[in-house]
Amino acid sequence: MKKEKFIKNLILIIIMFSYHLHITAQTTFNKDLKIMNFISAPSSVITFEDTIICNGYGVNPSTFKFLSTFIAKYDMNGNLLDKFIYDILGNNEQHSNTYIDNNFLITTSFVTEWDSTGGIWEKTFEGGYVLKIDISSGEVIKKIKIKSSNPNYSRCDVQGLVKIDSVTYAVLSQIRENNPHFFWDTQISIVNIKTNSVRNFVIRRENRDDLSRNIIWNGERLLIGSGFSWDSDPSNLFSIYKSIGFIYEADTSGIYKKVFQSDTMWSIPLEMLMDKAGNYVYLTNFSKYFHDTYLDRYYKHSHHYLVKLDRDYNLVWERPIGLEYNFRPGYGYLGDVLADQDGDGYIVATSQANYKWDIDDFEWDSIQATGNSPKIVGILTKVSEDGDKKWMRTYSIVNDTSIYTIWHKIKDVTYAPDGGYIAYGELTYDGHLGIDTVANYHAWLFKVDKYGCLVPGCQEGDSTKVDNIGLDLKIKLYPNPVSDRLYIYQTKSGDTYYTISDISGYTLQKWRGNLTNHTYILDVSKYKPGVYILTVDREGKRRAEKFVVE
Repeated sequence: MKKEKFIKNLILIIIMFSYHLHITAQTTFNKDLKIMNFISAPSSVITFEDTIICNGYGVNPSTFKFLSTFIAKYDMNGNLLDKFIYDILGNNEQHSNTYIDNNFLITTSFVTEWDSTGGIWEKTFEGGYVLKIDISSGEVIKKIKIKSSNPNYSRCDVQGLVKIDSVTYAVLSQIRENNPHFFWDTQISIVNIKTNSVRNFVIRRENRDDLSRNIIWNGERLLIGSGFSWDSDPSNLFSIYKSIGFIYEADTSGIYKKVFQSDTMWSIPLEMLMDKAGNYVYLTNFSKYFHDTYLDRYYKHSHHYLVKLDRDYNLVWERPIGLEYNFRPGYGYLGDVLADQDGDGYIVATSQANYKWDIDDFEWDSIQATGNSPKIVGILTKVSEDGDKKWMRTYSIVNDTSIYTIWHKIKDVTYAPDGGYIAYGELTYDGHLGIDTVANYHAWLFKVDKYGCLVPGCQEGDSTKVDNIGLDLKIKLYPNPVSDRLYIYQTKSGDTYYTISDISGYTLQKWRGNLTNHTYILDVSKYKPGVYILTVDREGKRRAEKFVVE
């Protein structure tokens, strides 16, 4: 019987190769997409020699509290090497950049003091810490307190970290005025990690919220991506809440000035870099308002943009990033922007709802109407130095249950040693009433090549390069054979229905796809070894592909 079964499977495998199927040698890392097996809200990812280091917060599986900062170490094959959890004080969050100093990690932890009974702010320490952590042992070597030095401010929310020199770092925080108006201002803390000294200065605008989110060092001065906000009519519940983005330039002594202001609503520079030519590139969210005369209220359209300024802060160009349509506020997330490793552009990480949001044209056009329905997809885009889009890839996970809606958020992206990129973000399973969503709140970590491909060679099938004739089911599978996760790459937009079945015809999973250059990530680790069939239906036509689970 064993011999007959072996011969049968061998014949099926040989038949499989006669189909038009993209099969290529499997790289080591891309064999797995690593979903962290502990509750985690990710912050940043960095590589050190042959190790990937991720950090974030939130690791207690028995309560809704996000309690602790964590550091997780992976090898370049995506295997978890170690995990360290730090109960710094109360509840912690982690939002800033991370730096390597010899064999030490420099990062921050922000103490929120938030609890599960309704978001109560306890009257204890409300600030954060700069942490110096031994990479090998995970031991916290130093913990330098960051707080407001002015008693007129009650809150100190750490937002960013930047390295100035070998011992000096600048920490960006938002501090809240302790008065009836509760305006937010910006605090910069100059920290010496050798002497543990901290020196603060404050940037504020009268009767305005300062919304500082990003800080970089250009070699001479600090640049702070910020914005101020106001209500156009505070007496009207539905009036427009406006925000204008701008950039502060400051030295380490506390002298600062505004050097750039956007003319677009809600355009705070949230992620920013200085490129090799001395230009500044930042990632932001542009919004437009329109008025519903029937309800007498305002709505907001949002879209992500990449903006480039020259070294004198003059606008060079601004380009939309992500899917072509606007999204509802709260359904789009900005990740990071990097200078491309080839030196010819920028890599941008974002996440966005995959349906239109318009008062007159609302579409809940989910990728996966059958099975699971991810509202948010992860997106990586390469933009040239002239602002032209060179490629864009989107990513989502195919889930095996219909009770969750997956939000795929890419929070950070960094360089891989082989020239590719490593992406890191959240997988939030948005459960229905009564579903324990805490147990389904994880991070994901995956590596792509320099073209953003999880399926090697996917750039050869870009929709812009494919001769779209007839059905055009340009679907690529990888790897094959597969043992854990199968990547399915769709090159053309439009409703496409997928069905996974075993060799007897029994259906295991179904979903619907609709995006161009999108990779579906299917966990097949629970499938029994054998041959399976992926059936693709589009415009009344059908195509079947076979793959083998080892």
